[in-house]
Amino acid sequence: MMRLEILKMNRDRALLPGTEVVLQMGMKTSWEEELGRVYKDLDEELAKLAPSCRACGECCHFDEYGHKLYVSDMEADYMLNNNDAELPNTPINKGVCPYLADNKCTIREYRSLGCRIFYCQEDWETTSSNLYERYLRRIKDLCTANGLKWNYAPMPSQLSKKPRRSLCLA
Repeated sequence: MMRLEILKMNRDRALLPGTEVVLQMGMKTSWEEELGRVYKDLDEELAKLAPSCRACGECCHFDEYGHKLYVSDMEADYMLNNNDAELPNTPINKGVCPYLADNKCTIREYRSLGCRIFYCQEDWETTSSNLYERYLRRIKDLCTANGLKWNYAPMPSQLSKKPRRSLCLA
């Protein structure tokens, strides 16, 4: 019992800088549970706003669509830590989301803030900007509250530098 309590405490924050914490698939840290709640709140708000999505996967073709998807370390870790979808052997920086298969998201439940908010709908940009800023602030505050480092960069570069099951430790 004592060992489990120590493991739980150390999963959230390493005691020494640079310490790598390895989690088994399915185990969630407290920040992962909190981030899941942030995403749940956002999904509920989006359901009320009802933006249209054709589920065509076009927005996942970053270069063709002309946008960059940014994610924080925390979000990249959340994607990597909470799904069985391994990163494919294809280059991550090819301009297409590595989790797109047959024009469908293979990690939909664990996708990042940008993926949740971005819609192809032309009149959506104004609404999405305000929503994005509000929820990005919540994620950044969550990161700070958990003593985790904040790094916000394009998703391909975030994923390419992370080992499977990493934690964004300070």
